[in-house]
Amino acid sequence: MLKAAITSPQDGDVIIGPDADAVTFDASLSGAAPGGATLLLRWWSTVPPDPWAIANLKPENVDLDTIAIANQSAAASLKAPLRVGSQAITLSVKDWPGDTEADLKQVTQAASAGGVGTPDPCVVHVLVADPHLPPTDNRDVVTLHRAFGLWAQAPANWLTDDYKKLDRIAYSWTITPSDGGKTTILTPTRQGLSFQAADPVQRVPPLVGLPTVPTGVLVGPATLTLTVSITGADGSHQSQVSVLVVD
Repeated sequence: MLKAAITSPQDGDVIIGPDADAVTFDASLSGAAPGGATLLLRWWSTVPPDPWAIANLKPENVDLDTIAIANQSAAASLKAPLRVGSQAITLSVKDWPGDTEADLKQVTQAASAGGVGTPDPCVVHVLVADPHLPPTDNRDVVTLHRAFGLWAQAPANWLTDDYKKLDRIAYSWTITPSDGGKTTILTPTRQGLSFQAADPVQRVPPLVGLPTVPTGVLVGPATLTLTVSITGADGSHQSQVSVLVVD
């Protein structure tokens, strides 16, 4: 009987910053029937790899490759990006291409691995500090209007119950005035964060954050530091930008 196992990434892995751009996916297969058809692998994440594609999918005509980590392939190893968030990784294997009802009736060997609540789960946590900022022509300083708020890239399914069960990602914003004034550290709870769905037209990814810059943050030039971390374990990713806070 065909069996599959995920060897990379491993359950509990924390993937930080640039490492998320090229995550190694590796699997071992055993028990395949001798002389059988080529085995095809497809990797999945519970965090949508392409939130813009997800937003535009028509449920009655879904190309599964558009919502998978990578296209179906005979390769047992590949590198592909993951988006920020806590996510379950699943591998599916079968010996017949295509996903129509007729195709699935032709499958004689199939296996899966990973996921949540299985004997060998694979849940990983991706930390990427990607702030969403106002557009600017100034490469050195971003004008940050208080009404714009403080935002960071987030999983497209951040609001779903399934994601909430896995979520261990925390966001914080630190604003350090350039004149040496009092630093403000904002560490909202999950319940204190607002969510914005992706905007495919403007190419803005899903976001979580604060809809306004709190009044405790003084106007003027400052360094804005976004920190994305994981609760209950070591690991964080930071990014910094020079801003001019204005009312």
